[in-house]
Amino acid sequence: MNSPATALIWEIWRKNRSGFAALVLLFAVCAGLTAFTGYLTEIGRVAEAESRPLAEANLIIRSGVGPLRDQPGGFVVQLNLGATTVYRGPLTNAVVWSAVPSRPRWIRITMGAETLFEGKVGPNPWLHWATVDLATGRVDGGSYQIKIRRLQPAGHQSTIAEGASNYGLTWIARDWSQWGLPWSSVLFAFSVLAVFAIFSGTEPNAARGFTGIPPRRFALPVRTSTLVACPILLGSATMMLLVLAWSRLVLRPLLPPGIAMPQFYLTLLLLASLVVFQALVWGLPSFPKTRTLLLILLVLGLIPLAALAFSMQHAGGEWPKIWFPWQRRLEGIFALAWLGGSAAAGWGAQQERCGGWAGWQRVSIMADALWKASPRPLEFLSPLHAQFWIEWRRNCRVPMLVWGVLAWVAPATAWLLCRASLLPFEFRGNLVFFTTFSLLIFLGIVGLNLARDGSSKRLALSSFTATRPLTSGSLLTAKLTAGIATWLLALTLSCFSVLVVAAVAGTLDQLPWPLHNESDSAGAGILLIAAISFHLFVGILPLCLTGRIAGFPWSLLPLLVLYGGLFNLFQWVDQHHAYHLLFVVLVMAVLIKVAVAYWGFRRALLLRLISPLFVTGYAALWLFVTAAVLAVVLPIMLRAAWAEDMLFFLPAAVLMVPLARIALSSLALAMNRHR
Repeated sequence: MNSPATALIWEIWRKNRSGFAALVLLFAVCAGLTAFTGYLTEIGRVAEAESRPLAEANLIIRSGVGPLRDQPGGFVVQLNLGATTVYRGPLTNAVVWSAVPSRPRWIRITMGAETLFEGKVGPNPWLHWATVDLATGRVDGGSYQIKIRRLQPAGHQSTIAEGASNYGLTWIARDWSQWGLPWSSVLFAFSVLAVFAIFSGTEPNAARGFTGIPPRRFALPVRTSTLVACPILLGSATMMLLVLAWSRLVLRPLLPPGIAMPQFYLTLLLLASLVVFQALVWGLPSFPKTRTLLLILLVLGLIPLAALAFSMQHAGGEWPKIWFPWQRRLEGIFALAWLGGSAAAGWGAQQERCGGWAGWQRVSIMADALWKASPRPLEFLSPLHAQFWIEWRRNCRVPMLVWGVLAWVAPATAWLLCRASLLPFEFRGNLVFFTTFSLLIFLGIVGLNLARDGSSKRLALSSFTATRPLTSGSLLTAKLTAGIATWLLALTLSCFSVLVVAAVAGTLDQLPWPLHNESDSAGAGILLIAAISFHLFVGILPLCLTGRIAGFPWSLLPLLVLYGGLFNLFQWVDQHHAYHLLFVVLVMAVLIKVAVAYWGFRRALLLRLISPLFVTGYAALWLFVTAAVLAVVLPIMLRAAWAEDMLFFLPAAVLMVPLARIALSSLALAMNRHR
């Protein structure tokens, strides 16, 4: 190599070739699908323009359109929704349908200022009209039909007419555009985290765990400024290229009309976050708990800051104008944060290289004195008790400390935003949603970290853990016990945080209180959030326990793909009303789940990895919790008269509590232990 900088760049490329390949592959797939969507949309637009004049959004009928073009005034029409006649009379104005806010699957049909129909769409969601000859009662069946595949919000503008059967490609394009935005957002977020991981330059070691700059680089005849500047500049250039490519070729074409892509704001935000991330990783390896707390706060803080630039464009009144100068101020703050983060990264790396943190030994001496003065812990009652202590201390204690801090940060932030009138009143309800959403993200991350080895903090087991005189079932029991304790404590803190945030924002009356709600939907909603959080907490535990995944960022990808696919599946079913198909698929999933659980537990028992007591205990727990979920779901089904669009709740309730993944976890842990 001609220079140390060239050697560092080559090493970054050589060690992260697969990561760069994954970034290019994800972008190529999303960009290709976006281009395909735009191509099909253009085909549908041209075909529609050639066939008939462009109609208004959600227009059903108006004078001078289609077969009514040459009709004199005063003609009579009949409007049917499925087999129900919702209107029969003279056409005096344009007839338009729209979705009813906050009422899923409800529509409102209006003719001018008159409301013709407002109600829930049944299993046959066809809207059709026909001219009526009052003298003979003859219905002209030659009129066109319109099918509600997706209920548009009121005022939604669309350049693609609803329904026409000749435009199948247009429907495909619309479906791809709906799925493309959430999928692209998830994969873009993963790409950003992958860039963070690549240019942090860390090399986890079985003995040292997650460190900062590798110590072997400190032994090289290279200045610390060079060790720091190369990853910072190369990472910043990669991040700029990443944001430019994704925003121009993927995200911007998929955004709804009227929403601009804040490319400059997003670029500065991610550049500042990358450099601050590098400064924390390189400067604080001697303080792992403090570093973990600050890193989680940084990652969770990215979500509202990135979403703010999009949500403020939806706000009504003068809020978009108020937001514009604040956006410019934040962009300046991000630029200063990039400069400050670069300086802090260099200073922190210099302290680590020269032992500059040795001056903090006085604090360490005081901490040791306090620890010696504290009561001595009791002896471990069993090997399982000792392993539980290891799992709790290494994998659960710091996350709970982080979430405890966040449980106070969220109400404080809500109070500041509301006190300074920086948040529109109509968006204050989103504070509770963001708090709940943060809980799901936090539990997903903690679930991935739960699979780590307690001593090495890597997914692959260390020799210390692999040779401990414990069965794989005992190791799994310790992990699950520590995980369930973490999950319960996180839920308790989240309930406290949500209540305080709602009280500060003035939205306590909007919370689903089960005791004063007229139906069981509130209790079902709370139970659903708890069940989803535990389902996400277990996540891909068997896959992580195999030890075959390189580390946390790469274990996040299959988790995002799995739950992103499930989210898009339910979204597609809701749009196309394919509830019978969903019911069949979920019933098959239940059968597969039971079969896999039976095979996994039986195989683990034959290999003596787990005890019959473990199988019996967890099976009883699974039956009890599943019965509790069904006890909440069944009254809802009875009130709905066992409607076809709600039958899928029964197999979904059975799938809610993990069983097969727990059965496979002991086998995966044994595979990791004897690799």
